[in-house]
Amino acid sequence: MVDTVYYAHTLPDKGPESWQYLKDHLCNVAKMAAQFAASFHGENFAKAAGFAHDFGKFSSEFQARLMDAELDMSSRDKDHSSAGAQILYEKFLMAGHLCAYAVAGHHSGLLDHCSKTGNGCMEARLKKKLPPWKTAEAEQILAGIDLNFERDIPRTLFASSSREFSLSLFCRMIYSCLVDADFLDTEAFVLPEQAAQRPKWDSDILIRMNKLLDEHLDGFKEENRKKRFNEREMRVRELRNGILEDCRNAAEHEPGLFTLTVPTGGGKTLSSLSFALRHAVKYRKKRIVYVIPFISIIEQTAGQFHDIFKTLEPNPVLEVHSNIPLENESGGEVDELADERRMKRLAGENFDAPLVVTTAVQFYESLMGNRSSQCRKLHNLTDAVIILDEVQKIPVEYIHVILTLFKELSTTYRDTVVMCTATQPALVENRYFPIGLKEPPYEMIRDPQKLYEALKRVRIVNLGKQSDEELLLRFEAEEQMLCIVNTRGHASKLFLGLKRRKGDYHLSTMMCAVHRAEVLKAIRERVAAGLPCRVISTQLVEAGVDIDFPVVFRSSAGLDSIAQAAGRCNRNGALEIGNVYVFESEHRRSERFQQSAANIGAEVLDVYREDPLGLNAVERFFGLYYNRENAKWDSRDLLKKQFWDFPPAIDGKRIELQFMFASAAEKFKLIEQDTVAVIVEYDSDSIALCAELRKNPIMNYGILHRLQRYTVQLHRQVFLRHAGREIELLHGDIPVLISAWTNYSKEVGLTFDDCASDLLEA
Repeated sequence: MVDTVYYAHTLPDKGPESWQYLKDHLCNVAKMAAQFAASFHGENFAKAAGFAHDFGKFSSEFQARLMDAELDMSSRDKDHSSAGAQILYEKFLMAGHLCAYAVAGHHSGLLDHCSKTGNGCMEARLKKKLPPWKTAEAEQILAGIDLNFERDIPRTLFASSSREFSLSLFCRMIYSCLVDADFLDTEAFVLPEQAAQRPKWDSDILIRMNKLLDEHLDGFKEENRKKRFNEREMRVRELRNGILEDCRNAAEHEPGLFTLTVPTGGGKTLSSLSFALRHAVKYRKKRIVYVIPFISIIEQTAGQFHDIFKTLEPNPVLEVHSNIPLENESGGEVDELADERRMKRLAGENFDAPLVVTTAVQFYESLMGNRSSQCRKLHNLTDAVIILDEVQKIPVEYIHVILTLFKELSTTYRDTVVMCTATQPALVENRYFPIGLKEPPYEMIRDPQKLYEALKRVRIVNLGKQSDEELLLRFEAEEQMLCIVNTRGHASKLFLGLKRRKGDYHLSTMMCAVHRAEVLKAIRERVAAGLPCRVISTQLVEAGVDIDFPVVFRSSAGLDSIAQAAGRCNRNGALEIGNVYVFESEHRRSERFQQSAANIGAEVLDVYREDPLGLNAVERFFGLYYNRENAKWDSRDLLKKQFWDFPPAIDGKRIELQFMFASAAEKFKLIEQDTVAVIVEYDSDSIALCAELRKNPIMNYGILHRLQRYTVQLHRQVFLRHAGREIELLHGDIPVLISAWTNYSKEVGLTFDDCASDLLEA
């Protein structure tokens, strides 16, 4: 009697003798998923999910479909994940239920426990009637699963004050291991050429990177010794060297939560990277993840890192921030016969690189996400060094959730988390802030107060209310100045109101990243040469953008934003003192999003007139801000039991994991604005890349990745008004601006009449 053969994947134009055996696929995925989960002691859960995830493919219906791809099965159910979810749930109780979420969602995304209609949820999938699938081969694999909740669950999960939330994050991590392992094994079989192109990293890559960074920093010091600086400039450079040494020394400290409190212009980007590399080498961390608050500045930081490590092949720096859609988001089961198309569209990075540079939106929304493209990377965030730049930018609505994530990452997932900022928020628990961190993080700088006083280079002048007309008169009197406002619309209006002269520039995210980089280069060159240069910008220049003006104007905002603006003034200490003018805009009513922070900022500025940006003033600002906004600490209820619960068993019934993954992901939006990334054919490179996309019938993710730097964010309503006219959709959902120079200006970027308005920068 001939044994029945079961297949997982086919190959185009090849017979069954070349197809992948289902048993091989399940074993490969189980082994790989367990390896991914080893860093957080989740091996048994990940292995069980790997073994069971495609049990539905043992059904004769699925195998018949593989055998005849021409067979009309469009009306039939493509579901092959519910079988594994059901058997894990039935056989392994609470542990099985946890794995069942991962298995049921490995194509469609993590599901809600229940829904109002009773459809499209975990309850429905667990009750669903399925074709017979329990073959002898399936039973043999099932017999190899050994899973016990009490034995296998990491103990740290139950030390948490938010046990239910902690368990839901653990479930996401298991899901991440499963999805990535499934993707990689399928890719290796279906697209071996693509799989072969994935970079392989030597075990000593972080050691080599640390050596290159040391050489770069030492070379920088040597260059400074040869240059002629005045006494003030030399003092600033000496202080930056001291910051670097403090960071290097802190790398010896055991892993956990750290803070790095450095005034703007203190060189914290490379100093924090030096800490991260040394710490990662000492404690054998897998990678470094550098999280930046805004898309608008990620290219500068990533570009700096690329340049430092350019002699390494392949370059170990991965830049990830695309908002271009990469997968089916309908929540339905994916057609397995479309694997090759799915591979190409889902070939998005899984953060498998030594140094990842990403945005806060990508980072936090992935940790709270439910889609495979979001969660696939999560297991690669474990046992890492995570640098959070400008940590004060965390929205107060999510402060409780994000602090809980910090605690989880630094305990269960063995991460070192570094909170970097010039204005360190008051995140430690106190009577007015009971949700804070139980223990103060380890501060890398020996004496932050002394450092702040030594690096003081500006005075703050409060101008009070200023109309646009009054501001423009002030700007006319300045040869070199920077003005930072809160919205795109205001920036555009002020720029167009200038009596235009050579050296006037506008900066906002209405300009694509490549365009902004060109403008910033021109600005730096003019300022360095002492030529006239006036810049009107949104707040995109406030974090990590290395520009230096003698005079800065800042529209009223929180004290942290004012401090960031001040960091663009007299940055290198060339002047005795620089002037930062804070004003209340005539457009303030339309800036409701910032009014609370701006009001408290004005209050603190009034009290701390002599030292408005000192550490005491900053601590006072955040203390008042968090206290007055306490109703918003978890205003989305993301830590409440309505999302995460496992009520105690009653009358002998089993404990149910009542997780609402899809609903929570929908609630957690770091940027509330609903925007779409539109590609601009800005230069010859982008035109050629878009031409290649148009020509190729299959999506090329590599091209899409390179086009990230040519995107502009549009309100969805604005996008919908222009889609199909000024905006074409490549491959059905990749928006590209048609005739760029009709709707795109070298001065201000995108020029649709309805696109600037009051869209906030991010």
